[in-house]
Amino acid sequence: LLTHHAVRGTLVLLTLGLFFLQVISAPRRGASGLFLVESISNCCYVCLTLLGIMYFSLAITEEKEEETLPLLRMTGVRDFTLLIGKSVPRLAIVVLLILVSTPFLLLSITLGGVVPEQIIALVLGMMCYAFCLSQIGLFSSTISRSSRRATSFTCVLWVILEFAGGFLTLLSVGCGEWGFFRIKQLLDAASEFLWQRSMWSASSEFLMYERGESLWHVQMTFHLCVGLGFLGLSWLLFEPMNQASLAHGASAS
Repeated sequence: LLTHHAVRGTLVLLTLGLFFLQVISAPRRGASGLFLVESISNCCYVCLTLLGIMYFSLAITEEKEEETLPLLRMTGVRDFTLLIGKSVPRLAIVVLLILVSTPFLLLSITLGGVVPEQIIALVLGMMCYAFCLSQIGLFSSTISRSSRRATSFTCVLWVILEFAGGFLTLLSVGCGEWGFFRIKQLLDAASEFLWQRSMWSASSEFLMYERGESLWHVQMTFHLCVGLGFLGLSWLLFEPMNQASLAHGASAS
């Protein structure tokens, strides 16, 4: 589709703009390459999140709205194969979007302050985050009847995934005011765990020098496990949640 090329071209233009501004300001700051990587990674994070929520959540609902889901079932395709076939191509398109910015990230090495291992870890982290986001959207699309509901539900799940640590921190402050110190300790531990596993925090963690020597981090494993968990839920709930769509499409045909 032309929209895919347009999105990748827009990301290239944004990256070139950030690179041009960084080269101009490079003589006035140290570790200029690190600032460039942070700017590009934040841009990729926002684009990946916005496009992923709108794109991944339409995987199954578009078939329900067009009443073509029974036609897919008539081909003898299994539920798991159908879910994989609807999610993997969309994930591949998003991975290509991430790879568009990789050459510009590698150029930041010449500006100083960055090592190649840090950039590789950042790219791997974004891919794992994209996989997690794709399976969240697939799950929302599986249990929702319309694309609008699927998109809204995906937004809610993304907020919980990324900012649940902040919500628990607020609850911890309230428990401290009310005197529930044992619950406060548990909430603090859970909040710290979730904050460190969010992509918002992980994107900066990947660029730390102490952790840049390792290409694989615990945040990547967390995102992969969450994505696989949502894939399993989509597989288990596909038949119960889509019986009405299958029956309605069959009768219409």
